[in-house]
Amino acid sequence: MDESKQAEVVTIKQAVEKVKNWIEEKDFEKVKQGCEEILSVEKENVEVKSLLNLAKKELGEKPITAVPVVKPTPQVETELKKEVSKQIVQKKSHIGKIILTILLLAVTGGLVFAFISGWLNPLFERLLGLFGL
Repeated sequence: MDESKQAEVVTIKQAVEKVKNWIEEKDFEKVKQGCEEILSVEKENVEVKSLLNLAKKELGEKPITAVPVVKPTPQVETELKKEVSKQIVQKKSHIGKIILTILLLAVTGGLVFAFISGWLNPLFERLLGLFGL
């Protein structure tokens, strides 16, 4: 971008900021005039067209022709996104299996400890007595 074009862009940005300040000050005549000046240089500036429409509405005037509304494009689920989602689900599944295994080992270890230490002897004696063994 050459220097004159770059200076013009900076000047337009500054002009848009000034117009926004006038909106905050509710000076819609200045907003209208500023927008029209900017549009004389940059005819397709959608932001400035929107600001001009706002000013005209506040002044009770007919707005300029419809300003195209830019709609965001819908997110398309790509194959990569699907694969990443699948891997996340698989990792969560693996983590669940690991937690379940740890819990089973803890319970089993607790039972073995209780059996070895003799805490379960009265219980086993009763069970064996019920079955006549």
